[in-house]
Amino acid sequence: DGDIAVGSVKAIEAGVLDSPFSINIYPRDLCMGARDLEGACRYIDYGNLPIPEEVRKYNDEKIKERETFEGTKLNFKASMADFWCLSQGKAIGTFDKDGDDLEDKLEMKRVPTVVTGTCGVDAHVIGTKIISRSLKESGFNVVALGAQTPAEEFIKAAQETDADAMMITSLYGMAEMDLQGFRDKCVEAGIGDILLYIGGILGVGTRVFEEDKATFKKLGFDRVYPPESDVKKSIRDLVEDLTKRGKI
Repeated sequence: DGDIAVGSVKAIEAGVLDSPFSINIYPRDLCMGARDLEGACRYIDYGNLPIPEEVRKYNDEKIKERETFEGTKLNFKASMADFWCLSQGKAIGTFDKDGDDLEDKLEMKRVPTVVTGTCGVDAHVIGTKIISRSLKESGFNVVALGAQTPAEEFIKAAQETDADAMMITSLYGMAEMDLQGFRDKCVEAGIGDILLYIGGILGVGTRVFEEDKATFKKLGFDRVYPPESDVKKSIRDLVEDLTKRGKI
């Protein structure tokens, strides 16, 4: 029926779920997976998929079997903690949820909503995960669409949640093609004044950031960031832009 979560659960129950690419892409980042020695898809974190208890038990047993041969795999939360440390310039293994390295929760008159994700068929999710987490830690309401999100889905989510901004990340370099006419589509949908941010690898081959920046400005983006940008800076920019609009 088109529901990714339901389809994934049915496929797992039937023992037929397989993916030729990154496992977590197909269930739209709702869970994290790994392959066993036979190439079968096993889930190491169920996320918010409604997987039956007996399926979870079977899956966990298979993971233990695999660990006998391959060693223990990082679970989803540990992996994200390491990526979070890297994004903060900290050593891996030093993650502290209550530490000073996280963004302080901002004092805001209202809680702004931000839609995040990667566009088109871009399957690279680490950047958008870090941004989403940083926004949440700062007190924003985040609608995280995850990987491979069509432009129309961004707009629909922004409409339905009355979002204040969209923050899109890109790594595979085809965002310009994926987002042609994006601001115009927002206008047509009645959300023409929404803040649009994008950052990452914005084209294929050797890039000149100022040229990429000009390209996406023409597409209607308010802020454009190069690779390896400071996440905290983008949040400060967002706060500044929302403050100017009287939104916070």
